[in-house]
Amino acid sequence: MTAGVDPNLDGALPAWHARHQVLHTVQSHTVTFVVGATGSGKTTQIPRWLDEADGEHLGPVAVAQPRRLAAISVAQRVSQEVGCRLGTRIGYAVRFDDCSHPTQTRVRYATSGWLLREAVADPLFTRYQTLVIDEVHERLVQTDVLIAVARRAAQQRRRTSCKRPLRLVLMSATWDADRWRAHFETVLGAVGVVHVPGRLYPVDVLYTRWPQGDYLDAALNMALQVHEDAGDERGDILVFLTGQEEIETAVRLLPERARRRGLPPSVLYTVPLYASLPNARQAEALQRAPDALARKIIFSTNVAETSLTIPNVRYVVDTGVSKQRQYSPRTGADVLTVRRISRAQADQRAGRVGREPPGGVCIRLYPEAEFLKMDAYPQPEICRCDLAGALLDLYALGIEQPWRLEWLDASPPPASIERALVQLHQLGAVDDALARTPTVGVAMSRLPVAPADARMVLVAAAVAERQRKPAVLTGVLRVAALLAVDALSSGLFTVPPGVRREDAWTHWRGRFGPVGDGDLLCMARVLEAYEEQPAAQRQAWCREHYVQARVLEAAEQACVQLEAVLQRYPVDAGVCAALPATAAADAIADVGALARYCVCCGYFQHVACRLTPDGSYRRLLLSDDQHLRVHPSSVMRSVRPPPECVVYHSLVLTRRAYLRGITVCDAEWLKWWEASIPPLNGG
Repeated sequence: MTAGVDPNLDGALPAWHARHQVLHTVQSHTVTFVVGATGSGKTTQIPRWLDEADGEHLGPVAVAQPRRLAAISVAQRVSQEVGCRLGTRIGYAVRFDDCSHPTQTRVRYATSGWLLREAVADPLFTRYQTLVIDEVHERLVQTDVLIAVARRAAQQRRRTSCKRPLRLVLMSATWDADRWRAHFETVLGAVGVVHVPGRLYPVDVLYTRWPQGDYLDAALNMALQVHEDAGDERGDILVFLTGQEEIETAVRLLPERARRRGLPPSVLYTVPLYASLPNARQAEALQRAPDALARKIIFSTNVAETSLTIPNVRYVVDTGVSKQRQYSPRTGADVLTVRRISRAQADQRAGRVGREPPGGVCIRLYPEAEFLKMDAYPQPEICRCDLAGALLDLYALGIEQPWRLEWLDASPPPASIERALVQLHQLGAVDDALARTPTVGVAMSRLPVAPADARMVLVAAAVAERQRKPAVLTGVLRVAALLAVDALSSGLFTVPPGVRREDAWTHWRGRFGPVGDGDLLCMARVLEAYEEQPAAQRQAWCREHYVQARVLEAAEQACVQLEAVLQRYPVDAGVCAALPATAAADAIADVGALARYCVCCGYFQHVACRLTPDGSYRRLLLSDDQHLRVHPSSVMRSVRPPPECVVYHSLVLTRRAYLRGITVCDAEWLKWWEASIPPLNGG
């Protein structure tokens, strides 16, 4: 046993009984599949064993996690178990936050996106002897890309003079390993498979008789009903919802409903859990309630389905839905929509109450017949999302024809690949022969942001240098940083309890105007104002102005990282020459207008022109007749007359189609772009 390791863990987790089998299988195979039931300890224990194996040369180890929350929390847990300071032997690395040491860290938990970016400089992953990819059944786009890239790297390390092979360990709780054997065995030899026993305590699964029309309302009522029925029986409640806005609404509404039932506020302790929460607030969900007599109710997205262990959960309320990305190559809309989960996901949710004795109850807010109609596994994200960013990552990794990459059991639709290549071509990242351009394409790849945001930053850097106006770049970097931390989707602005949503929107518009340039630069002004506050006053300032401190904290950190990239790789004359938009900006003198122009240069593919005086819009570069409205939360919502032309960040599809994250675009700028930008539909 390694010194400093918690002795109480030896043999305590079910995975321990498979330790020798895991080590033997990984040592004797290039690829190993580990199928381990929920709560088995595979995520926390197996990477340590690989590094600690005497004379086996299986470390250092990288462990890919699908989400930053999982990477951080698991690394914290393992460092405590090992008895080392986080960032030394055990560390983590996620976008804009690297808590690891280049030589001391032996087990590094990281997001798939981080490892892909690391592979740009080191395509063979020579820093590691073993690459563990966890939760592969989720089939997120970056996970599938990492698997394809890792398979290629392992194959090349076998062919070259590398002294040690790269071993791949793919882990999941619910997974049909036989489906993927052939994909690896054709190039890397026999695949080893280890089934790790689980410690799943009894779980009673209950269904509703009828489907629930309003699942949020039903979830709130069920959580309170469970609390009342449980009486003095201890145990917390985990409720699965679809996103931050729903969760914050639930956290706000539950105490009000509890009071109506005559329940004192002290008996319930409600906490949110979603990926963009700051670490301190995430920790609240993973710890016991501060009052030993209170029952904790956790409202969570699907981040709680896997990897995370939330202690003392005895009841799960499963709404049966989650937000999933859905992309239409025809319309160019990449939106989050609420859809049914798969049976595998439903089982994962139920398993949250089976990790600790004595087990618990999972209440599914849908009939059993609906469960049986669900897909067995989630549809791979590469089949239903915008692929421009993924293809640019693959170009950066030296894959000259990324559309020919060998994927797992599902390949992206040809229409999605074609659309992504057209986008990259229009952004200047690839040339007419679909090769990555040595100027703009390379520079865009270096920035850890979406392709449109990367072009926006490059144009701003070039314009700021050409016109000697650094404030242009500063403002645009703030926009890019906010978008990188999902400030639009995760909610920079918040509605406090007791405040009407419309009143909150009015407050934002009045405080952070002028509104004439749009949402993205308005958010940049919020970040600027936040940065100007003394550190001790920032939290109070955020509460006063209805903004989320954790979003601004993350954006400030992201902005520093983006500045560091530009300092390391300055925008040179070659990039400027390849960006004709730089010279066109000479006709603009005002710094604010220049920043707005640079944002539009990143999102010119999302141009929408006004159709009617009341603010109905139509997208310019697409042959569709869909009418779109400005999102109700936009700072431009009350502007009359509505701007003639805007660019938008994304679409929100509910009962109507809305433009979210808009920036006002001058009609003159369209003429500058028109000659060099073909329509997206090829027309």
